[in-house]
Amino acid sequence: MSSFRKILTFEEPMTFLQLGTQSNQCTKVGSMVTLSLKSGIKEVLQRNVDLFAWSPTDMPNINLEFTCHKLALQPEAKPITQQK
Repeated sequence: MSSFRKILTFEEPMTFLQLGTQSNQCTKVGSMVTLSLKSGIKEVLQRNVDLFAWSPTDMPNINLEFTCHKLALQPEAKPITQQK
């Protein structure tokens, strides 16, 4: 018996839920979720919309050294194009 297992994936179409008053204050929910469950999820998320960080300005006390991703590049390295 092979130790490798095939992983089956299922990509469900997503629908947007508008949570706040601004266009960027939304999230995605699977389109196969029942309307009553989707309604319940939306209600809970809207009730707690103030807990979400929609932009960096919503996180004023977070140290940027912690939240910013930096690539460690060697300045003397020669750029190479990836083979296709």
